Amino acid sequence: MYRPTRYPTLDRDPRLESVTNRLANLRTLIDEADWAGKPVDTMTRNEASRLTQMAKDGTLWMPRF
Repeated sequence: MYRPTRYPTLDRDPRLESVTNRLANLRTLIDEADWAGKPVDTMTRNEASRLTQMAKDGTLWMPRF
């Protein structure tokens, strides 16, 4: 039996987050902090590295939880 999906496309699903959008937001935050001479914590830089690797591996979406 066919059961229609609740969300027609992945970009409309509130349970998923785009890896590239999140990476772009983090890169902007890091670049602006570096430009202003403010410190950026290691956790933020590690998250950006992890998301960069996920994007290189082809992961487009990640769950929000």
